[in-house]
Amino acid sequence: GTVAIEVYQTFKEELVQMYGEPTDTAEPQIIRCKQKIQCLDDAERLEMGYVQFVSRWELPDQNKTVTLAAKTEWHETTVHVTVTDNRYEQD
Repeated sequence: GTVAIEVYQTFKEELVQMYGEPTDTAEPQIIRCKQKIQCLDDAERLEMGYVQFVSRWELPDQNKTVTLAAKTEWHETTVHVTVTDNRYEQD
């Protein structure tokens, strides 16, 4: 959890340098079991899947959205960046 948060913060700093401040940020976003997590730190909450970190950049002049997320699913913590072309239409 601690490493994932550090990686998330590093990516976020780099993306802020590229695109400016995020259009939308929810840190940390509690996604389940609110009562059990009160005594845990963010790294433990992330490792257990209780929170996720998400920042989003809407870039209308480039027709894209950049999303940075750190989350745990099925006991695997990941940090990923997704770039979505807003002009793409699925068939």
